[in-house]
Amino acid sequence: MKIAIIGPGIMPIPPNGWGSVETIIWKHAEELRARNHIVEIFNTKDLNHVANQINNNYYDFIHCHYDAFANELCNKLQKPFCLTSHWGEIKEDDAWRVHGSWWNSIFAGMLRCAGMIGLTQEINHVYRSRGYTGFLDVLPVGTEVSEFVFSTESAKSAICLGKIEPRKMQAELASKSHNKCNIDFVGPMADGRFASNETCKHLGEWNRNEIKNNLTNYKCLVLLSTGEGAPQVVPEALSAGLSILVTETAAGNLERSLPFIKVIPNNWVQQNIDIASIINNLCADNYMYRQQIRQYACDNFDLTKIVDKYEIIMKKFMEYKR
Repeated sequence: MKIAIIGPGIMPIPPNGWGSVETIIWKHAEELRARNHIVEIFNTKDLNHVANQINNNYYDFIHCHYDAFANELCNKLQKPFCLTSHWGEIKEDDAWRVHGSWWNSIFAGMLRCAGMIGLTQEINHVYRSRGYTGFLDVLPVGTEVSEFVFSTESAKSAICLGKIEPRKMQAELASKSHNKCNIDFVGPMADGRFASNETCKHLGEWNRNEIKNNLTNYKCLVLLSTGEGAPQVVPEALSAGLSILVTETAAGNLERSLPFIKVIPNNWVQQNIDIASIINNLCADNYMYRQQIRQYACDNFDLTKIVDKYEIIMKKFMEYKR
């Protein structure tokens, strides 16, 4: 197949460092190319250029990964396409209220798309409940499990990996965990409220190779995000053998009954949840489950299995649009 993938045009693809959407696009493209598909990536905000290139060439499948482009692409593309929104807050009623007309205008464009590929079943339920009637399927976020170093034992406790920003609540996490548990924070700094302390330290940034090599040194990933529906760092951490602590918003596609996965409410600060005790318990039990965690990642989030699903979705959409 000949496939066109449209990126947000915000960061390079592949990204130089951080950029989960860009990384997902690049991983999908590389795996599809390895399967002899022709994949072209359009990663610019100049949608006139994107539309001209796509309209003047034949593509079996067109996939846009940026919801803000939906309305304009519906006006400019002559062929039906699928859209994936990476805005995890779409599941939260409060987000629709807080973001008001801005988000409703974006969603109005999404409703015009011939197909949507959601990150989770929960997100797709929101699409249907709010009036979407087109083609709909789910493609979880995956990763190259075998590329992550895995050890059956780990020396360090918890890690919070990702851009340090208010929506991920690292500042609150560090404050609430001070002298109660050990957490290393890794990622670019974008929250002036965050302060390292004796037990919660900011280690700077890691590149992709450092992430793949270093994650297995930890027992638990902590991600308390209110803006990511299926964060890429979760399957990465599972690949390295880590237990998982996430908020409701960030728990997409996870099996909550597993002993190494813990999901807490988004408003854990307001509920005065003892976050340090939860982290310490997950760390203490992690050694019992590391092999099981790695296998869980292989079975559910390995990139090859995800792209298997992607190929099926593309073929289903091609039949649907006929």
